[in-house]
Amino acid sequence: MKAIALTGHRILKKNFDYFLLEEKLKNLIDIGYTKFYCGMAIGFDMTCAGLLLRLKKRNTIELIACIPCKKQEEKYTYYDKILYYNYLKKFDKVIYIEENFTKSCMFKRNRFLVDNSDLVFAYLYKERGGTYYTVEYAKKREKKIEYF
Repeated sequence: MKAIALTGHRILKKNFDYFLLEEKLKNLIDIGYTKFYCGMAIGFDMTCAGLLLRLKKRNTIELIACIPCKKQEEKYTYYDKILYYNYLKKFDKVIYIEENFTKSCMFKRNRFLVDNSDLVFAYLYKERGGTYYTVEYAKKREKKIEYF
């Protein structure tokens, strides 16, 4: 079972193409990736989660939420919280890296994503932040990286 770690920025650029992303995810499924690890952060993660749940209706895939700590969603907007809770109910598995928030829980989650995947699928447009850290870690671990 080939696994993918999803990582991307929280802010999606104005020209972000949701249809192209869905097509890209479908292509990854078609070439044999069936396990998807998702950090469930606002932005790219949640966008992928919604699209993968739709693709799951027609494909045999496993969706695993890798959450840095319980109450990650505490500061999400009302709308994002509703999406978050609805998505989690439909995922195959939910993993909490830490019980409570710590300074390192996000980094531990990102390393977990990479360490458990064959491919890192990244939406990266700036050289700072969690996504950049995750991609750099994936390079050190010699993981295959595909950019969106």
